[in-house]
Amino acid sequence: MGQPLAGRTEPAEAARAIAVGALPSPDRGPPLRAVRFNGPDTPWCHDDIIDVETGARDALDGVIVLGFDGWEAVDRVKSP
Repeated sequence: MGQPLAGRTEPAEAARAIAVGALPSPDRGPPLRAVRFNGPDTPWCHDDIIDVETGARDALDGVIVLGFDGWEAVDRVKSP
């Protein structure tokens, strides 16, 4: 890959176009509901996940955690 996408407009624009084209596709099935959380190295991550998980577990299909850098991050989230 070399450079991050932030410095490269063409790959970033192509990735965005793929996402925009895929989202309205009828072949995707029912919509999924996910919540984006702050990264495990922030002071908010643990409480964010606990509050949403306990308040809306049955309505949640997935989570997006920023800054997930490996399985060690899971331990950081589980133990604030």
